[in-house]
Amino acid sequence: MLVGEPPYTGPSAQVVIAKRFTDPVPSVRRLREGVPPAIDAAVSRALAKAAVDRFATAALFAEALAAPPPVPAPVPRANANEIVHVLDGLTTPRDGTAPSSGPGRRSRIVAGVLAGIVMLAGAAAIVRMRRPAQSTSPIRLVQRRVAVAPFENQTSNRALEPIGHLTSDWITQGLAEAGFAEVVDPQTTQLAMGNTPLSVGGLASATGARLIVSGTYYLEGDSLRFLARVTDASLDKLLRVIGPVTAPAATQGQAIAMLRERVLGAVGGLLDVRSGQYAALSGLPPSLAAYQRWSLGVEHFYKNEFAQAGAEFLASARLDSAFVLPLLWGAAAYINVDSLGKADSLLRVADRSRDRLSPSDRYLLDVKRAELHGDFRTGLEAAREMLRASPGSAVAIIVLAWDALRVNRPREGMAVLRQMDPERPPARVYPPYWDVLTLLEHLEGDYRAELADAMHGRRQYPDRLVTLSDEARALAALGRRTDVWRRLDEVIDLPRDPLATPGDVMREIGTELRAHGDGAAADSAFTRALRWYADRPLGEQATVGGRAKVAMTLYVAGHWDEARRLFERLAREEPRAIEYRGYLGVLAARSGHRTEALAVERSLGELRGPSPLGRHTYWRARIAALVGERERAVTLLRESLQQGKEYFPVHLEADFETLRALPSFQELMRVKE
Repeated sequence: MLVGEPPYTGPSAQVVIAKRFTDPVPSVRRLREGVPPAIDAAVSRALAKAAVDRFATAALFAEALAAPPPVPAPVPRANANEIVHVLDGLTTPRDGTAPSSGPGRRSRIVAGVLAGIVMLAGAAAIVRMRRPAQSTSPIRLVQRRVAVAPFENQTSNRALEPIGHLTSDWITQGLAEAGFAEVVDPQTTQLAMGNTPLSVGGLASATGARLIVSGTYYLEGDSLRFLARVTDASLDKLLRVIGPVTAPAATQGQAIAMLRERVLGAVGGLLDVRSGQYAALSGLPPSLAAYQRWSLGVEHFYKNEFAQAGAEFLASARLDSAFVLPLLWGAAAYINVDSLGKADSLLRVADRSRDRLSPSDRYLLDVKRAELHGDFRTGLEAAREMLRASPGSAVAIIVLAWDALRVNRPREGMAVLRQMDPERPPARVYPPYWDVLTLLEHLEGDYRAELADAMHGRRQYPDRLVTLSDEARALAALGRRTDVWRRLDEVIDLPRDPLATPGDVMREIGTELRAHGDGAAADSAFTRALRWYADRPLGEQATVGGRAKVAMTLYVAGHWDEARRLFERLAREEPRAIEYRGYLGVLAARSGHRTEALAVERSLGELRGPSPLGRHTYWRARIAALVGERERAVTLLRESLQQGKEYFPVHLEADFETLRALPSFQELMRVKE
């Protein structure tokens, strides 16, 4: 035997067996220091409790023992004291950057971005993307499903371009309110089409809609004339021509409303619905000026410019008080910049006018209200209803998948995502499809499927930093250290991403390596991250967000004294920031200052004001775990999840290491059916 005794001992066979399933895998090097770290890592992996974490075959185990993965080329070690000294000397610009709180923060932002990305079919989103590969799987057209394409502008006046989208949106909402057909939401339709001219067959193939409504509008003197068509895509046959409908250009809303009524009548007749059996509740469409400001807000939202997006949405709502969508999306923008009071106010106003929203958007309003209060279970229920109201809706599918991730229901999230074909729009033009899918697979523990899908995503988006991070995370979980180094080498050369930096990716992959038992590799990843941050321009290093990321990396790398110096300064500058107070609490606990740590924990429990979505209680759980109050820590962790903290980051958290053998912790983290 390598160390002269078995890995688990006890007074009886039952005790030994129990320890095998509850106690952490013991380190060989603790009993025999001369054992190489690579051998220690191989033995620990062979003894892993989860089958997916062990070697797949005895041959692979033997190979690891005989020729362990090479240690990466030494990375110049970032001296922690030197980094802190440099940062202490910098002036702090007020950048307004909210401190990141790790992987959970990134997933929350991506989920927020969803609202904007699926609404935007503009050039900025589509031009940057390669032409999608054609999927060979056949699409079944749904008999009673209808998609409305943006109307074609034939006025030669580009200032009137938004009218085409306004017309299709308004007809779509009328069809949804009438309730006699399955209606493809405008976001899915616009993403499916991109900037390409209408192809009835292509739109039908992307959406599964048998009936396609399309049309044109043009100027005749001072008037706008609209013409609509209804085509059966399964027969490639034009069934109805509606119009022309004419109105003065200054009052185009009247013409759009009249055209909508005629389209509803035509589609209802084709589906054998009598006119008295349905009604569209909303009246005139919004003004063109309001719709244009709303469209600008959507473009800002897509770029993660949430403050600018919120301002445009508010301007849109002021221009037309009957236009409710800007209130809904303005609330989503403010949620993403933690202006929860503003978001709550907008959602309350929107709720009073919910009858002006389509059925699908009413459920989306319910989703956002639930998410605002951290009630992701209620949000998931609303997302399910949203998908029932608009089958096949890309918005509903993605919203449901993210909320399933938040409440630890990965199987439901994966199942709904697989309704979308990743080689066809809209999934093909929504890069975060791969982020949420691989996160769900990771939560399920299916790391091989996660790696396969992450690699698929990288083939589609080889220059996207977050997609590379998805792949590196799966490789880290599978113990493929050498491949992880190759990915981290690639990180440096990728374009900047609004959701993450190379340093962030290195830190996150380090936490993943450590969570799966490879402490030496984790230390190397943290060193790489610190070096990357140290190489940033001084102005970037001096920002609140820049210094917070360095401090977080110092903490996970075990440089606790240096981390504390930075967090103390950050806490003085931002005394209301929960994260900085939380870090000072866990640092006190790790330094053996129990009284100080518990004082911080109590102060977090006394917080009043806007809901922090469980963040304060999560920090209390981390502090309790580190001072040895394990069962109370599990209770606090459970409360934080109920208050809105997301599940995913918990499995990475080293502060919870002492909890992992507790049955109460294991039950809390068990995947929900």
